[in-house]
Amino acid sequence: MKKSIENLDLNNVKMKLMDPEEGQGWTESQCNIAEKEYKRFLNLVLIYVMFHQILSASHIDTRDIVRKYLASSYIIILTLGCLE
Repeated sequence: MKKSIENLDLNNVKMKLMDPEEGQGWTESQCNIAEKEYKRFLNLVLIYVMFHQILSASHIDTRDIVRKYLASSYIIILTLGCLE
């Protein structure tokens, strides 16, 4: 599964983010950093889900995962200085 995350092709997303009209006008460097951090986040989510599946058979709260995703994405955007 980890290899799948590493091989995830985000080039279309990066191109959209670099577009000054349709996207955010990010630089390639900013997109590469965001891609790296996003893949790290996905690996953490995978570990988190696997850990909870091992410890209990209870249902994973997907809302919690989405909240963590949004928080992480916001932190990445702030780190890159893309929010005004």
